[in-house]
Amino acid sequence: MVLVALVFAQPIVSKARPELLRSHFIPTLGRLRKRAGKVVAEEEQLRLEGKAEAEDAELLIRDEFSVLCRDLYALYPLLIRYVDNSRAKWLTEPNEDAEELFRMVGEVFIYWSKSHNFKREEQNFVVQNEINNMSFLTADSKSKMAKSGDAQGAGSEQERSKKRRRGDRYSVHTSLIVATLKKMLPIGLNMCSPADQELIALAKGPLRPGGEHGLCPLADGPADVPSDVPNVPRWRTRALPAGRWPC
Repeated sequence: MVLVALVFAQPIVSKARPELLRSHFIPTLGRLRKRAGKVVAEEEQLRLEGKAEAEDAELLIRDEFSVLCRDLYALYPLLIRYVDNSRAKWLTEPNEDAEELFRMVGEVFIYWSKSHNFKREEQNFVVQNEINNMSFLTADSKSKMAKSGDAQGAGSEQERSKKRRRGDRYSVHTSLIVATLKKMLPIGLNMCSPADQELIALAKGPLRPGGEHGLCPLADGPADVPSDVPNVPRWRTRALPAGRWPC
């Protein structure tokens, strides 16, 4: 029910005042970031100690990750819509609060990327609640309910088919933790100096389609600067100069 409410709450965020970033989003995400860091640290400490009762302790840690994922999925759909509505202004008029938001989102992503249990509990949360993350990432989310399995009277064979499509329901590419960072990435790149931007451009080249190392999910997509933003350098889309990247 909470997830269904979020789908209808997303359009309301489009009318949110700029002050909402400092008064609500940053404090809430700050608390979630601290919790994520605490649980990941506990997980790492447990791994290093290798205690005999580690199985029970790991179950407790997984429970903490489960609650954390629930809270992140309560915040991120609203945050994604807020970022979509504000990003163009943040790119043309640098905003310290937006930069702080990027740092927080990035830290949560780093914690997530380090922890197998964090990623597993996110997947479990999405699958068990039949969440369609794409409904939060598209403009017409109100017409697409967050639960993709709402059809009434579906037979047991259909339910079994849904369970077999576990991988279709969730992937790292549709994770809201990844998607939110991609939405915020132009803000982070805008914070870089010209020298840093050149270095990033060199690093991105081999990761593009047909590049030396294949496609990196964070290299393209929503992270690129929107086409309607004026006076923003297009260095992000520049091709890698020949001979500039060592083999």
